[in-house]
Amino acid sequence: MSASANGSLVLPTGFTFYRAGFVDFDKIFKLLDWNPAASSLTIDLSSCESSNYQVLALLILYAWHLTSRGYSVSLKYGISTYGSTKMLTKMGAIQWRDILMNDGMDFGFRPGKQTYALRRRSDVQNTINTARNVINNYVIKFPEYLSYIISELLYNATEHGRSQATIEGCKVIVPSVFQFGYYPQLKRLSFLFADLGMGIRAHLEQAYPPFPSNQDAIIYALRPNVSGTFSSQAEPYTVKNNAGLGLTYSSLMLKRLKGNMYIVSHDGVVHVSPEDFTSRRLQNPWPGTFVLINLDLSAALDISLEQLLSEIQSKAETEVAGASANEDSKRLHVSIYNYFGKYAEDKDAAIKFRDQYIFPAIADGKMIELDFSEVETAPHSFLNALLATPVHQLGIKAYQWLTIKNALGSIHEIVRGVLDSNLPKLS
Repeated sequence: MSASANGSLVLPTGFTFYRAGFVDFDKIFKLLDWNPAASSLTIDLSSCESSNYQVLALLILYAWHLTSRGYSVSLKYGISTYGSTKMLTKMGAIQWRDILMNDGMDFGFRPGKQTYALRRRSDVQNTINTARNVINNYVIKFPEYLSYIISELLYNATEHGRSQATIEGCKVIVPSVFQFGYYPQLKRLSFLFADLGMGIRAHLEQAYPPFPSNQDAIIYALRPNVSGTFSSQAEPYTVKNNAGLGLTYSSLMLKRLKGNMYIVSHDGVVHVSPEDFTSRRLQNPWPGTFVLINLDLSAALDISLEQLLSEIQSKAETEVAGASANEDSKRLHVSIYNYFGKYAEDKDAAIKFRDQYIFPAIADGKMIELDFSEVETAPHSFLNALLATPVHQLGIKAYQWLTIKNALGSIHEIVRGVLDSNLPKLS
């Protein structure tokens, strides 16, 4: 793809992220300019002879993204019965701009429909039912575990991939996209779940400490104990509704089914294969999240959803037990109520507790988790005595090493003040 002064982007002859049996997202993303210099952009498909449906679905999201940011975007098509133009026509994507601007409008309705625009949870079940009927034409019996995987990832896309924009004075929901296809020569089903939302890292950081990279956040989201199904945390946000549940169960199922899952979020990519998982940083990021699944039907198992879920549940609980034991050994959990009562006001008791428990925990490299359940008051003098010196000692790491749980808003404000007063000032 080449860029010119008049804002023309010309697709190459071959537009696909598959190369010699490998998946190479950077090969495609390096061609996409997310901040074009020109205010109008023509995407020229006229010379594109070969592509695949999943990458074309991402191209539509690219056009939606630029349009939502005020660019004037148009697509220049080639011969309607040839190449990528034929494929976009079959996808019902020729009206891509109308689909963006009209709430409720979807990609074309027809037998064999394989591309869907999703804006809210209510779109998911109809999409699953339609996909089931189409896939039934590919396989003798639609495996119910596919319904499970599809529904989990579709709900994730509609819940966490939500994106809104104002275009020409109109407020619109930028849809997520679900696309799938069957490749008979490979006996392979491919699924794409893609959105332009905040991304996994930003989503999880609303409930967890900051992550060093996007791939670290993806890997963390794959852990069973991130999911509300297994977590004992009762925070009102995200832990019960985060990316972990869908990704965890789907990834474990795909490993068992000998499938491949690629999770891309911003500049992070994690590949879950039947053997292991690998991660790396993309040179050219995607401004949202997408999941690509390739499932070899010739290797698919003859197993019921109940059997598969039972296996996955057992594996997940084993992982959680091991992870919890490991985390407990690296964390000091303190119930303020148990030590100081409903009114945590004794400054001298705070100093004694700090010296006896908090300083040794920091020296051992343990995280500090302070639970204020049932505590009604904790004045500045108490909290300063308890935390000021440890915060000063930890420095900027205090934001990651110190967790405050179940505290009243007034207590949170005092803790924030203690942090601000004792952390080094950033220049």
